[in-house]
Amino acid sequence: MIGRLPGFLLLMGLAGPVAAQTGNPPPPSSPFRYDDDPKPVAGAPTDDFYAKIKFIPLTDDSYLSFGADLRERVEASNVALLGFRNLGSETYDLHRLLVYADLQLGSDVRVFGQLGNHDEAGRRPGALPTDVDRFDLQQAFVDLSHAIGEGRATLRVGRAEMSYDDGAIIGLRDGPNVRQVWDGVRASYVTNGWKWDAFAVQPVSVLRGVFDDRGLPGQTLEGVHVSGTLSDALGLDAFWYHNRNPSVALLGAAGAERTDTFGVRIRERTGPFDGSVGVIGQSGTAAGGRDVRAFSLHGDAGWVFANAPWSPHLTLRADVLSGGPATKNRVSTFNALYPNVAYSTEATIEAPANLIQVGTVLRASPTAKLNLQYTLEGLWRYSVRDAFYAPPLLPLVVPDGRNDRFTGIEQQVSGSWRANPFVTVGAALVRFSAGDFVKRGGGHDETFAMLSAALRL
Repeated sequence: MIGRLPGFLLLMGLAGPVAAQTGNPPPPSSPFRYDDDPKPVAGAPTDDFYAKIKFIPLTDDSYLSFGADLRERVEASNVALLGFRNLGSETYDLHRLLVYADLQLGSDVRVFGQLGNHDEAGRRPGALPTDVDRFDLQQAFVDLSHAIGEGRATLRVGRAEMSYDDGAIIGLRDGPNVRQVWDGVRASYVTNGWKWDAFAVQPVSVLRGVFDDRGLPGQTLEGVHVSGTLSDALGLDAFWYHNRNPSVALLGAAGAERTDTFGVRIRERTGPFDGSVGVIGQSGTAAGGRDVRAFSLHGDAGWVFANAPWSPHLTLRADVLSGGPATKNRVSTFNALYPNVAYSTEATIEAPANLIQVGTVLRASPTAKLNLQYTLEGLWRYSVRDAFYAPPLLPLVVPDGRNDRFTGIEQQVSGSWRANPFVTVGAALVRFSAGDFVKRGGGHDETFAMLSAALRL
């Protein structure tokens, strides 16, 4: 395990010589390393270290590329998960090392593999399931591609990361130490600003040993996702996902789940304005054959003040996620399946279930390398007869018979600084001020802090 201070020093020590021996690589445009395009460095000088590992020509149209990610992250809180996990203060380290190789054989065949090492030290009472995976196959897949009509079709077979629609239902899970990956197949077709994806996959469990991760028994996910541009200003996401899970626990009910989740989101960007509206429905059966009737609504509107110092961007947003007690025949609690749990703040306290969330986000860029953000949100329960949930879908505070919906106010100040072409430093400070409902249930106000440094080659 790379410890707290030595890990940061090693990361910065590695970045200095690498940056000194290379030109300026393009800034990362995607969190997925399989989206990297090494071809722009093909003509770099022979003494360019970055180019040596990023583009190794094999033939005229084949090449081999290597890359790595090292992230050291320190988190601290006065109480963990509002005091329900740990009442005392704690500080702990999260270490992540990922190394990949990408082999492109002509224009139609690609082989991608990534190994991962994840560790944790200091969390009390112990590591979370997503903290430790000592050495395993993080990703390994084969892409078979071919030009069809005006577009290109790709069949991906193996283990891979994926995320859609800002991680609302299928997210990257980058905040936790071990990212979510999937075993299965995915077919894609891209043409004229549109992308169609169809997949049949199984979520992979996180086991602590060496090469022991495997698909979660009985859990599967199939779906179709379409995204594209309706006009110069409008974009569309539309999807349908079919989920099977042999064991889901809700307030007052537990059992197998088999649901269909379907939705649409319209996005607009016109000059300084940007916004989106989305609706998601959920049906099927869960918790002992009960009918599922649940929904989620989202809306946001933002404005860039381009002529103001630091070009601030102000966004107002709101989410409504249904909830209600599991009756003899009905489940009304929305299950976001595999979301990005850090969609609100880095503290990942609340789950997107039985929730009304209204807030604002202010972003600013004092320099090209420094980005700052302030988030302020109010949280209420959608149904007073349902719980306040924590990720993944844990009834953290159960109803107490009173009718107050308010659960708390959450604030976050965060920032990221690109120290050089390869290193990014991030920090966040979160304050969750618990409402009376949470405090009556045993919860406390929480202050959470995070500091991370990431090296990307």
